[in-house]
Amino acid sequence: MSIAQQNRSCQRSQRWLALVAIVVLLIHTLLQPVSAAPPKAKVEILWDTWGVPHIFAEDAESALRAFGWAQMRSHGDLILRLYAQARGRGAEFYGEEYLAGDQATRLLGIPERGQEWYLAQPPAFRSKIDAFVVGMNKYAREHPDQLATGRALLPFTGADVLAHIARVMAIFVAASSECGAMLPNFKMDAQPGGHGWAVAPSHSASGHALLLASPSMPWGDAQTFYEAQIVAPGVDVYGAALVGFPTLSIAFNDSLGWTHTLNPIDVCDLYLLSPVAASLDAGYKFDGQIRAFATVTQTIKIAQPDGTLRVEPFVIRRAVQGPVIVQGGRALAMRMAGQEQLPVGGLAEQWWEMGKAHNLAEFQTALRHMQLPLFTVTYADRDGQILSLFAGNLPARARGDLSFWRLPAPGDSSTLVWTEAHGYDELPKAINPPAGWVQSAGGLPWFMTLPALDPADYPVYTAARIMTDARHFLREQAGIKLLLAHDKLSVDQILSATNSTRSEMADRLLETLIAAARRSSTPTTRRAAAVLARWDRQAEAESKGTALFALWYQHWVPLMSMRVTASNPMLTPIPALTSRALFYETLWDPADPLNTPTGFLIPSVAVKALETAALQLEQMGLPLDVAWGDVARFRRGQIDLPAAGGSGDLGIVRALDFAPGADGRLEAVGGPAYLALVEFADPVRAWVLTAYGNASQPDSPHNGDQLRLAAQKELRPAWRTRADILAHLEARTLP
Repeated sequence: MSIAQQNRSCQRSQRWLALVAIVVLLIHTLLQPVSAAPPKAKVEILWDTWGVPHIFAEDAESALRAFGWAQMRSHGDLILRLYAQARGRGAEFYGEEYLAGDQATRLLGIPERGQEWYLAQPPAFRSKIDAFVVGMNKYAREHPDQLATGRALLPFTGADVLAHIARVMAIFVAASSECGAMLPNFKMDAQPGGHGWAVAPSHSASGHALLLASPSMPWGDAQTFYEAQIVAPGVDVYGAALVGFPTLSIAFNDSLGWTHTLNPIDVCDLYLLSPVAASLDAGYKFDGQIRAFATVTQTIKIAQPDGTLRVEPFVIRRAVQGPVIVQGGRALAMRMAGQEQLPVGGLAEQWWEMGKAHNLAEFQTALRHMQLPLFTVTYADRDGQILSLFAGNLPARARGDLSFWRLPAPGDSSTLVWTEAHGYDELPKAINPPAGWVQSAGGLPWFMTLPALDPADYPVYTAARIMTDARHFLREQAGIKLLLAHDKLSVDQILSATNSTRSEMADRLLETLIAAARRSSTPTTRRAAAVLARWDRQAEAESKGTALFALWYQHWVPLMSMRVTASNPMLTPIPALTSRALFYETLWDPADPLNTPTGFLIPSVAVKALETAALQLEQMGLPLDVAWGDVARFRRGQIDLPAAGGSGDLGIVRALDFAPGADGRLEAVGGPAYLALVEFADPVRAWVLTAYGNASQPDSPHNGDQLRLAAQKELRPAWRTRADILAHLEARTLP
């Protein structure tokens, strides 16, 4: 359905004495709940019929106070849990399953970091954080009956907000680096991905720059997006914040817009320590000396089923490099950018400044604050300028390439302990490239546009020089091909491209797989080949063959991983990052970057995986040609709809992650979360979607109400003018 049709069908950083005095005052402030004094400025929230708060305020503090109030109204229970986890007290309120996460949070020192970052805020922005907290506490005080477990956490403080930001950023860093294996409870329930595209006027059918924001995240927990509009003097910004954050992280205004994708930048390292003895109490070797670990013991409370609390000690050790983890008989120290080292306590303020910018120069001024620990930035504006930035606090390392740093580095020398990061000008970026477009889909930075960037222009540890993980790259290749399919891209063509469910992997491998399977002596395998021969190579709800191909892939990967790692022992520590690139007959070739890898390294393994997949479907009582939508579902509460989209591993642009439901069907648990398609015309036109709805409170009518649009691949108009909002008004509140 075209945008025009959708508009009709869904109308939606003195002196020392002064410094000491300030610090004393701030410490006193930190230890007290933020005052809930009556606001001085007028503010109102206009709620539209999709549960989106449009905040109109006379000053920024009032706007953010209302933003905090609105978030609690829509996601109060979730915020209580997330802030409990940021304090390292999740298990105290929510039970045993949160213990390991609390241990990781405390190991990284996140609760203390929240306090440090709050004290470090410039006064002008600290007042905004305070206002945000006032709003949250006000809602909780006025509506205690609307909140469930965790009310004893209240009132929130500004340190809670910053600790939450620190924890969420640590989760993102862990998900994109080898440090994730050391923090298993900082994992995401779904594979992050998504894509961001910016099209210059030269490549746009309308002559206006276009921006597509399609971050793919787990549909819940700390990665939940909250859609909102914030209007105050000097700012009118529309977009989405991560729940519990005080500023929008993906957004647009009348002049510009940006989005983020998670990028594979290496901002966390492990160091193999040399303990003096079996007991860590004896210390470790460092620069020819014996150092003692800095050790502290904390107490963690764990809620029990009978309502009591169990108390458990937790010992935290730190080496020069960072916190220490003992795993597999080895003592490893972790050094993570964006936390104690190269801190990003100003991230929320940077996003606020990005939202206030009017042009590329002002936007880059905000980016130069370097408070993004990672993420690719994709940008477009009404002047027709576009940008892609492979952002992050990339450590300035003394030596070693990416393969060196992906394994634990020697931890007995200070020469490998980094303390600084590369600056903005040293990061990969493309500004107004001749191709007329930039893109990011979670892959290598070299292909943010074409011609590709030269890796030799950047530090050797910036990112892999060649494609090492076929999962992200196949999907990225598919997206680039869609951008290249038209000389001029229209809004409707961008919408169609972002909703594409065609499998790039199928286009590379399917014919060879079918031919090999037809020669099989097993009737089941031959029947499976016949089904795949008729398949449309898409993951539409009505597609027949998608389930078989997706299941084939799930069996093919472990079978090939065993074969490849057996012949390449050095891959064993990181098979998920590297081995999949070696499954193919023709490996990825930088001379043909969009059409390789291709072919099967071992065709017989592929055929065996197909036989296993077919037998599994039959054992489940499903036909080999079961319609994808009969198996894959969009579900939320009472909503149960057929899904269109599939695993990004298959090279599908509209990537969805699934988990088995109670009835054996697959339920979407991750995928395009907040989408925005923006045309920088005059006036700006925009269409949006928050797939799972703009609320998670169980009794909210907006919990899941946009899933029907997601199932139909539709976006809704972004209502931004007061007149449009009033025409679609659901409620008006004065927080």
